[in-house]
Amino acid sequence: MRMMLLAIVWIAMAPWLYAQVSVELSLNQEQYLPREPMLVKVRITNLSGQTLEFGKEWDWLQFVVESRDGLPVVKQGEVPVQSEFSLETAQVAIKTVDLAPYYSLTIPGRYRVTATIRISQWGQMIGSPPQDFDIVRGVKIWEQQFGMPMPPGATNRPPQVRKFALIKVAYLKKLRLYFSLSNAPETEVYRVFPIGDVVSFSQPAALLDKANNLNVLYQFGARSYYYLLVSPSGDLLSRQTYDITDVRPVMRPDEDGVVKIVGGVRRPSFDDVPANDRSSSPTDVPATTP
Repeated sequence: MRMMLLAIVWIAMAPWLYAQVSVELSLNQEQYLPREPMLVKVRITNLSGQTLEFGKEWDWLQFVVESRDGLPVVKQGEVPVQSEFSLETAQVAIKTVDLAPYYSLTIPGRYRVTATIRISQWGQMIGSPPQDFDIVRGVKIWEQQFGMPMPPGATNRPPQVRKFALIKVAYLKKLRLYFSLSNAPETEVYRVFPIGDVVSFSQPAALLDKANNLNVLYQFGARSYYYLLVSPSGDLLSRQTYDITDVRPVMRPDEDGVVKIVGGVRRPSFDDVPANDRSSSPTDVPATTP
């Protein structure tokens, strides 16, 4: 009987609690590759008339990730959320976390995530509405194994073998190009991230230079291309935009293994990496042949 009474009291209090403090989730996208970073924003709105304290306990914010059939996804660790802060009335706090390292999200399918916060001053828990998302495989369109460069001062030894891959994924009626860095058998994935939208009628080109950096050139618009340079560790070193002139831009390595862009014209863009800096650009060479 006591258990029933507690349940009834909680249900009766729930509308009041939700009117005073609300919790909402938002995802940075609707679908992800396995092991791709999954950034979740937890938005907490305080309209209680009180200043609330959060983040003292390691579990003040908890997540539940479930498959489509309601089965919980295996946790691989606790999401690090401990960080004290005060939230005054009429204020909003946003906590951003990456769930990917802490849940085993490797099987394609439909999933759901919810968040719950603990208000220690009230001894109450408040949950968010669920957010759905998909884990997808995509189609691998290119891959290349390579040896990691030797660190400074290291003696000769067999290199660590890793693998670059480019993957196409259908996303919101568009095609999105992804980068992946793994070990050779793909039992460990070190980095996965979206490169950008790609047109369906053009095939991305990929080359390794003499430092085993990955050079990628792909078309994202009717007359526009992105050029990207990614380090063997999976860091984005450069992103530049090229437009078609009389001929399309292409990548060509010279006799020293340096990759150059031939054709097209470089166009400074707001999303350049480094920002509006040509210092890491390959040499722009006017094209003489299509």
